[in-house]
Amino acid sequence: MSTSRSPDELSIIKAIQTFADGIKNNDLDLLPSRVLLSGSATRTGIDPSQHIHISLSQLVGYISEAASAGDIEGRFDPDKATVKVDGELGMLWTPWESFKGGKPTHKGSMIFTLMTGKEDGEWIIVSNADNLVTV
Repeated sequence: MSTSRSPDELSIIKAIQTFADGIKNNDLDLLPSRVLLSGSATRTGIDPSQHIHISLSQLVGYISEAASAGDIEGRFDPDKATVKVDGELGMLWTPWESFKGGKPTHKGSMIFTLMTGKEDGEWIIVSNADNLVTV
């Protein structure tokens, strides 16, 4: 299902793909540069008895630690993503799958809230939430 996208929507998809590539490559320079480190992440599916709230800085640390123990990857299909833009505010909601060593580990939905950077105009992630569950 190919959808006609605006330039801003394509830029948001590119920003999330860049973040996913940073996860796959365990790029410790790229990952923190694509998020507002004081932003928030909420994980609802990892522990169904509670929601886990952490900063995006902590999420980047968690990703880096997981990647140091083996090959990890996060994947989404841009054609299945819902993207909304209102000026400097953007949102991407997408099915997401996580892999370790090429094998699926988690799946669910991921929601990213993005803002354009004041200095460079690039989209950065200011918050995200997921309901990923173990597969």
